[in-house]
Amino acid sequence: MLYTMWTGKSNKKGWHMLPWNRICLPKSAGGMGFKDLHDFNIALLGKQIWKLICEPDSLLGQIYRSKYFPSGNILDAPKPSRGSFAWQGIYNALQRLFPGFLHRPGINSNIRIHKDIWGGSSPIELTGDYEISDEFHIRCRDFMIRNQTAWDTVKLNNYFNPFDADAILHIPIINDQRDSILWSHNAQ
Repeated sequence: MLYTMWTGKSNKKGWHMLPWNRICLPKSAGGMGFKDLHDFNIALLGKQIWKLICEPDSLLGQIYRSKYFPSGNILDAPKPSRGSFAWQGIYNALQRLFPGFLHRPGINSNIRIHKDIWGGSSPIELTGDYEISDEFHIRCRDFMIRNQTAWDTVKLNNYFNPFDADAILHIPIINDQRDSILWSHNAQ
C-alpha cells in the first residue's frame, strides 16, 4: 500500500515519487494530508496584513507605514523597488489576498468607487462603462446624504446606469463614522 502511495503504481519497482499536489491531498482523498507550505506562509503573512489593517498605530505599523506606504493605507502600498525580506513577503501576500478585502461604507465614506473593492456582504460589480480619472477618485461620500446613513438617489441615478444605481442602493451604510474593512472570503 505504501509503495502504491509513493509511486502511483502497484506492481513495478522504481523511485518513491509522487507529485507534491497529490501528497498535499487530504488522506480521505488518497493523499498524505501534508500542508502546502507556500499557502501556509501566505496565510501567516495574511494575519500580519490583517494586524496592520486593524492596528495601524502599532510599532510595526508605524515603521512600515513610514517606510513603505506613507499614504497610510497598506492596501495602497506601491510595489517595493527594494525593501526588507519581511516586507517583500508581506507585499507579495497582499497582492494575492487583495481581492478578498472588502470595504464597507460608513457615514461620509472615503471609499473610492472605481478603485477599491467595496460593497455590502459581497463586492459590488459595476456593469456600466464610466469615465475614470487617475487624479480624481469619485468616493462613496459623493453619493451619500451628508452625515446620514442614506444614499442620495438623485445623484446615483444621474451618474450610474439604473442597474448599478439599484445595486448601490441595496448596500447598507454602517452607523460608524469610519469605513470598515472585512475579509469577504470568510466561511461564516
